[in-house]
Amino acid sequence: MLVGTLVPLGLSLINRVSTPVTWSAGGGESMLLLWDFTMIGVVVFFWTMVLTVAVGCLIVKVMKGPTYAADAYPLPAEHEGSKGLLP
Repeated sequence: MLVGTLVPLGLSLINRVSTPVTWSAGGGESMLLLWDFTMIGVVVFFWTMVLTVAVGCLIVKVMKGPTYAADAYPLPAEHEGSKGLLP
């Protein structure tokens, strides 16, 4: 989950650092801002997906309920003449 958050933020930081100063002083600032907003949207979408899957897993766990072990009961005694094969 940390990777899904840090990769988009790292890409945004790399984009900010690698842009030339003259380009960001002109009309490129709006493109950088659009890139930042897109990466924030990717992070929010990622966390929404993680939360949705977690809620789904919780619902499945609750619906299955606790596990119960069946009580062992002795098997009926076999006839001495049969060898366990069906007639």
